[in-house]
Amino acid sequence: MGTPVTARFALLSCLAPAVLLTGCDLAFPIHDGPEAAPTGVGDGGDGGAADAPSVVESSCDDDGAVTGSYPAEVMKDGPAVYLRLGEDAGPVAHDQTHHYDGAYPDGGIEYGVTGAILGDSDTAVRLDGTAPIAMPAGLDFAGRLPFTLEAWANEAPGNGFGWVFDHSDWLDSGTRVSWNFYLNDGTGTGMTLERREADGLTAGSVVGAGSPYPLGVYHHAVATFDGTTLALYLDGKQVALTGTGGTDLPATGNVWTIGGQNCACSDRFIGVLDELAVYPTALAADRVCAHYRASGRP
Repeated sequence: MGTPVTARFALLSCLAPAVLLTGCDLAFPIHDGPEAAPTGVGDGGDGGAADAPSVVESSCDDDGAVTGSYPAEVMKDGPAVYLRLGEDAGPVAHDQTHHYDGAYPDGGIEYGVTGAILGDSDTAVRLDGTAPIAMPAGLDFAGRLPFTLEAWANEAPGNGFGWVFDHSDWLDSGTRVSWNFYLNDGTGTGMTLERREADGLTAGSVVGAGSPYPLGVYHHAVATFDGTTLALYLDGKQVALTGTGGTDLPATGNVWTIGGQNCACSDRFIGVLDELAVYPTALAADRVCAHYRASGRP
């Protein structure tokens, strides 16, 4: 039985962009699938049960060869989406790959904030937690397709679950299937990558890094999945690794969001986001390191 019309309208009202989202030459097919969740559906990022991740002391000194600017290093790895978030105003968040354009919310956003990349005049955006950036459908990464999620984030104190990426859909039963990446975990600073299975469980599909890191400054946050292994990187260094993430995800064809959950939920990122990228491959550690080094940060 499908989502009631009233609930469907409520969700679309929450996420509706100021302009029509369009895509050209999409790198990934848009699949037909279940409709989005009704208003209020979602668990706020409970994290689920999973094996404790193995923390790897991975350095980022000379591991990543940098031959160009930060945008050049990103484009070298073939992103499916690359949002620099340097617009002076909305409504369009321009994708540098020309596959997807996002739509900024009507309010709750500040443009022209100092960006993460040193020596680069491109700016960033500050979100106050009012509403997320809306993205078109696609990028399901169904089955066990690999992917990488990358962002520069300057979190403000007071975040609950700081959702950076959320690609969720709800089955008719109300269970959530998704891939998503959030900073903080509702209790303390950290990072979590989730791949929620078709039964809605997160067991065997979550990796987290719970060690605190300073708020109020930029951090380079990266999550990868290679078909089996989930890994997290903070400021160029691998901080968590687990091999229990090899479960199949369904193709849903749902729209997705940046800076908040993909539903009419209250948990959203508060702070500055910059240089967001999604890749259809799992970046190797040396490439993550190269991106961080290309930022000019020590």
